[in-house]
Amino acid sequence: MTGGNWSVTGGRVMHRQPDARGALVLQAEPGVAKHVVRTLDRGSFVVRVARNLEEAEVILVGWHPDLAVVDMDHDDSGALLLRLGASNSLQCRSGTPILGLTHRGGLQARLHAFTLGVDDILAVPFAPEELLARAIVVSRAPPSADADTLTRAARGPDEPASH
Repeated sequence: MTGGNWSVTGGRVMHRQPDARGALVLQAEPGVAKHVVRTLDRGSFVVRVARNLEEAEVILVGWHPDLAVVDMDHDDSGALLLRLGASNSLQCRSGTPILGLTHRGGLQARLHAFTLGVDDILAVPFAPEELLARAIVVSRAPPSADADTLTRAARGPDEPASH
């Protein structure tokens, strides 16, 4: 249960910073989920965990997270990315900033996550400090970017606009 700058978890009242952000975590492995929650729940994020897409859908009714931390190895990761409006286009930013987690730390797995629309990817196991730093950076990015500005940046300052 949450309210204002506080949250009740397991009978404990935890004070929140006024600018606390909401984070949805899709993670089927309880140990990894607990580690993510413990890291993000240090006053910076109000965290809700889903083990599958069905639980995520229930959580998302009436609540929009400022960040999604998605297990990219999870069977439901692609569907959740679509639900959150993930985009890898220069013309359109994802509806919700997404930090992917993967046990496959190789370059191909990370590149595949970017093609699916994640904003950043982190290999498991991870250092809690790195997870928190990446979550803060990804969640503070603007929710949408001006497509005209992006087009001009991609085109370069000396190229004329084509209409």
